[in-house]
Amino acid sequence: MVLRVLLFSDVGIGPSVIRHKDMNDRVFIDTAWTIGVIRGVVLAVICAAMGWPLSKLYDEPKLIWLMPLIALTPLISGAYSTSILVLNRAMALKTLTLYEMAMQVLGAVSRVVLTCIWPTAASLVLGGVVAYIARLYCSHRVLPGERNRFRIDRESARQMVRFGRWIFLSTAITFLAGQADRLLLASLIPLGMLGVYGIALTVAILPQQVVVGVSQKVLFPSLAERATGGQAALMRAVERARRVLLPIGVGSVVVTAAISPWFFEQLYAPAYHGAGWMTPLLVLSAWFAILTGTMDRVLLVLGESRPLAASNAANLVVTVGAALAGHWLAGLPGFIAGTGVGTLAGYVVIAVRLARVGIPTLRHDVWPTALVVVGALGGGLAPQWCPMMFGEWGEGASIAVAMVVGMAGAAYAGRAALPYLSRG
Repeated sequence: MVLRVLLFSDVGIGPSVIRHKDMNDRVFIDTAWTIGVIRGVVLAVICAAMGWPLSKLYDEPKLIWLMPLIALTPLISGAYSTSILVLNRAMALKTLTLYEMAMQVLGAVSRVVLTCIWPTAASLVLGGVVAYIARLYCSHRVLPGERNRFRIDRESARQMVRFGRWIFLSTAITFLAGQADRLLLASLIPLGMLGVYGIALTVAILPQQVVVGVSQKVLFPSLAERATGGQAALMRAVERARRVLLPIGVGSVVVTAAISPWFFEQLYAPAYHGAGWMTPLLVLSAWFAILTGTMDRVLLVLGESRPLAASNAANLVVTVGAALAGHWLAGLPGFIAGTGVGTLAGYVVIAVRLARVGIPTLRHDVWPTALVVVGALGGGLAPQWCPMMFGEWGEGASIAVAMVVGMAGAAYAGRAALPYLSRG
């Protein structure tokens, strides 16, 4: 719940710092840090205040004191040093990777130790708080960089508000769009089937999380540096980065779709086997999200945050309409296809805006998208169509098709991406 509140209240502090032209401008950076601290305090108060009403809503008295404990999370994270953002901008990947790995290990160890000593829900929360405190200390005392201090500069704050207001609206709409499918399905299908859908969705978006995560943490800082060389240099950087990221996305999406029927059949109870045919349909939506996530940062580099809000608004509106229409026409498969149409609409908004500023991407995305559609539907849905075509040989044929498609997807990703990765 706290993570959803953090997403809903994102005001673009991180992107504002990373895209700032002068990373030695301590007035701007300290102002960003101060605003982040204030935001953390406000969120902590809101989360703590939610304890009593939530305890009544769910009839769970423990939430009265658990929520104030959970509220320490935004309070602490809001005070993280901006040295993390500066290192992101400087592309100090080795330092950031070691830091992130150490913090992940510390967080896991603290949760395990506290759970062994005090096996309650509170121990998991306390373990997370310990990890956040460690991150806070290391960001200020271990990572290189100047120390932050409280400071509010009106002009710097005005720049961040002007840039971040559309990010705030965009993330708020993203939050709503991300929940729209499950909110709509709750009234359309049985609760058990909704759980199957949720599991399939969790698997389907794994490629999206990986590729978009890399794009946001690595591509955005890199593009912010390239932007100083003019639009031509920026366009070359975008094309080069997407030549690496998109093949990886194609391969991971196709492999996920191809193995999903066997994954659910072998590892899950029969009640969840339906997730095997849902995942190949859901990965199409994940693919359009990958296309969007590998190019929407370009607009932030150019200082245009409004199209992100427009993209997410189009995604939300079209998803609701297309999903309901799809369910009326074809049931749950039609509903899932409708969510993909919504994600496609959001992608088109970003692509059109980039084309208008001289960075065309649509024509480069047609071939990878065709590969994803053929590979994901052909390989992932092989258990459905192979028996109809090959009769008693259908099961063996579906396994062969899935293996061929999966290996082809992995080979495509490696062949297209490795030459660029080897050049550094």
